[in-house]
Amino acid sequence: MSRSSLSSQKHSNWARGTSRGVGRKGRGQVPGSPDSGSGKRTGVSVLMWGLRRIVWLLFKWGTIVFLPFIVLMRVALFVYQHEWPVPLALGMGFLAAFCVLFLYVTWAYFWVAGGDAPYYARTAWTKALVVLVVLGLFQGYVLLSPDPAHVKSDAVHAEYSRLHPLLRTSIATMILVDEHLLITDLSRHPSDYEAMGLPTNPRSLHYPQADGYVHAVDLRTKGHYEIRNLLMRGYFAALGFRTLRHVGTADHLHVALPHPNASVRSGSIFDSEIRNRFHLKRR
Repeated sequence: MSRSSLSSQKHSNWARGTSRGVGRKGRGQVPGSPDSGSGKRTGVSVLMWGLRRIVWLLFKWGTIVFLPFIVLMRVALFVYQHEWPVPLALGMGFLAAFCVLFLYVTWAYFWVAGGDAPYYARTAWTKALVVLVVLGLFQGYVLLSPDPAHVKSDAVHAEYSRLHPLLRTSIATMILVDEHLLITDLSRHPSDYEAMGLPTNPRSLHYPQADGYVHAVDLRTKGHYEIRNLLMRGYFAALGFRTLRHVGTADHLHVALPHPNASVRSGSIFDSEIRNRFHLKRR
């Protein structure tokens, strides 16, 4: 058989295979085209794949970015609930965050330099120093009073230093991502409940506690989208704080420290707060 005959036969076989493939997808249509049914399904599949990819990337990087802070707060609250002094609770939280950040920096080093790069002791000290500087700057930011735009009044702003350091840390971090956060109430006196027409609550966490700090704060939710309010409440709940949404005339979110005493944490103090908020809502 001549070379031209072989070429003609191959071309004929290819043409028959192509026509059969087109016949299965529909004559006159290119498989996978937008005009065909399979093309539409493919387009939807690509869109869903893209959405899943975006959600996964947001979740992954969000977890990476916020994990050190979440570890800091959860460890600090855990230690606090075991009745350790506040400085030691915060110290343990920062130590845990230091470990996470140090792992991040070490991973970044090998990612840039390559997995076979030598790891010297002096580079470890440099990485540790970088992490300590980052944590020190963050702690300095937390200790600062918030901008007056985030506080309802000058009186509340003056009381901010009386708020428990764990609550101050969580609020200062929340302000970084929510420029509209507003603190409406911190410290209270029995006369404040009388002014609101509520029964006096001798166990309110808005009173200065035995450690000298106020263990509760109210944040404004009125005038904000509900999804924002739900995310804010989920943020504080994820960190380990107790939250109570009051949707009465003064719509706000009540955030409080869990009490270190397990028998009290089971509900007596917080239930009293709930009863008071319920009465306020009915007024």
